[in-house]
Amino acid sequence: MIKKLTRLSAQNPKMLLLADSLGALLSALLLWALMQDFSPAAGMPKNALSLLLGASLCLWLYSGACFLLVKEKWAFFIRTLSAANCFYCLAALLMAIIHRKNLTFFGAVYFSGETALILALAWIELRTAGRISNKA
Repeated sequence: MIKKLTRLSAQNPKMLLLADSLGALLSALLLWALMQDFSPAAGMPKNALSLLLGASLCLWLYSGACFLLVKEKWAFFIRTLSAANCFYCLAALLMAIIHRKNLTFFGAVYFSGETALILALAWIELRTAGRISNKA
């Protein structure tokens, strides 16, 4: 499945950037919702959630700008996005570790699931960038 996604993404890197952009926007919206009323349900303080929200908005802007503006050198921009996604995951995991005493089951499931999805996307992005580089 990863090979198929990588092949399809290498054929149309814009769609990979669009998927990443929409995922980052979804993360931002979910984090915003958590900050409004559900912060205690996740067990993550609002200041930690706001840091992750800011990072996800930056990822949304970057991947969206790449989707709209990039016409060549796809591999560079996709690798950069993959690295940024990995740093976001690292930040989310660090926040979960720092606040582990307050983190609820719901919060652990949410942040673990989000991290797993983003890391899978980052892996596909890295493989896609490699495939694009090898084609050139």
